[in-house]
Amino acid sequence: MDALALSVLTSATYDLLKTTTTFTIQFIKSELKKWILDDETAGKIVSELDSLELTDELSEKAIKQKIESTNIPKLLKDLKPSQTTNITQNHYGSGDNVGGNKYC
Repeated sequence: MDALALSVLTSATYDLLKTTTTFTIQFIKSELKKWILDDETAGKIVSELDSLELTDELSEKAIKQKIESTNIPKLLKDLKPSQTTNITQNHYGSGDNVGGNKYC
């Protein structure tokens, strides 16, 4: 899971650097929203990114190499994917419209 999260973070960092240079906890949490991420871990990632002195002149590959040289991969390794269940129902006519087992 950490390789996928690292790729997402690298791509998001590259895109952010093209528009601005400010990393925030909200930015990190929104980009890694498919993983459970608390404010403390997001803050550590922001601090690590700020210490890298990244610029918009770097390629995505160069950014990934810099990120891999920090503690960020260790932090991402401990992330777990969030469990989300989506139920979409269409109901026409009369009767119950229950998602799941009605009698549990």
